[in-house]
Amino acid sequence: IKGQVIKIESKQSYLGVILDSKLTLSSHVTKLMGKYTTAYRKMTWILNRRSKLPTKTKMLILKSVLSPIWQYAIAAWGPLVTDAQIRRIQVEENRKMRDICRAGRYTSNQTIRDRYGIKTVEEFYQQALHRFSETIKSHPNIAVRRIFTRHYIPNRLERSRQRYLKMTNEHITQKQTGQTLSPKLLKIPDLNDCRTLKKRNERDKIRQTHLIELPTLLRLEEEEEELRRIKKQEERERREKETQKWPPDRWCELEINLYNKQYRRGDLTRQEIIQKFRGQPLNVQRIILPDYKGDQEHN
Repeated sequence: IKGQVIKIESKQSYLGVILDSKLTLSSHVTKLMGKYTTAYRKMTWILNRRSKLPTKTKMLILKSVLSPIWQYAIAAWGPLVTDAQIRRIQVEENRKMRDICRAGRYTSNQTIRDRYGIKTVEEFYQQALHRFSETIKSHPNIAVRRIFTRHYIPNRLERSRQRYLKMTNEHITQKQTGQTLSPKLLKIPDLNDCRTLKKRNERDKIRQTHLIELPTLLRLEEEEEELRRIKKQEERERREKETQKWPPDRWCELEINLYNKQYRRGDLTRQEIIQKFRGQPLNVQRIILPDYKGDQEHN
């Protein structure tokens, strides 16, 4: 740009979160641990064993000053990291916690947490996810609400992101339908892809299941989009009728057999098949509908 070569960066900091090219966020966790350790060292003079502060006060400093370093935006980056990275944060937290309270060899970490009311990393992460999902599902901003209705679904090659899949199943999918279902089952198929009666009925069932438990704002938005999709479909059908050749060419045997099978399978209703073979010779029409009396029946 303007004679300057732009370097390709493998990672970039955005709103305090370091994003890498593969979104593993390992570099972000490494930076968090560095900041956490540095902050602890600066406060060693009041947190070490020689400090005269009560242990309860030291633990309060740990919870209110040090822990927020790794707690920041955990609802955003937590689903993308691995379990090993979460354990890495937990191990560092346990070390500082045991050092502050001068825990002995036979004192468990759970005992210390219960006594001073300190949550584990996983417990705080789940609590943050719950607050985050409750906020976005009723947010006044449409773009924010779409995070809830159109969340990212990993493809086959990205199914290793088990924490993300678990998050969507527990905090998004269940709030959408009230039951545990695969996120792909909740994705409403596009109206243009549902060309048969069976697929349209399946789409209606998925859509009704999808809308039952949604908040009012999201339900209204989905209904508005459904009306827009229907209007677009009607407009497209109207343009096709205007440009359609009349009378249409006689169907070949392959087309006759195709529509005959679709009608007998129930993929097309009687009105839909009549609409399709309008303009065809009566003998062709009666191959599909033996009791058909001609185009005057449709009129």
